Amino acid sequence: MMRKLCRKNVIDDIREYFKKNLGLNLKLYTASSERKNLTYRVMRKEESEKYEAVRDLLEYNKCPSIIYVSRTRKSRELAQRLTEDGYAARAYNGQMDKTKKSRNKVGQDVSPERMRRS
Repeated sequence: MMRKLCRKNVIDDIREYFKKNLGLNLKLYTASSERKNLTYRVMRKEESEKYEAVRDLLEYNKCPSIIYVSRTRKSRELAQRLTEDGYAARAYNGQMDKTKKSRNKVGQDVSPERMRRS
């Protein structure tokens, strides 16, 4: 199984290898990456405005959300600050061990009703 993370020439090379060396014709299954149930938005903000903008979006949408940040440290700091403000927020980053990643995975223990604690 190849994911669309490969460029077309890489996929062609792999298919050619399997045909030439193993006599196998690989079938190529493709699908669009478009998702109607997801929204992606980039908003330019000054550093001092970012946290309030995140809070505003969470309050406006009131649904499970994924917030991407540029650094591991920022993911921990943002999750901690949101938690202190009453949100059921969890950090998730590449530096975490498997157990913690699994525990913090989106949706594991955060239902829409628990997203914002009163």
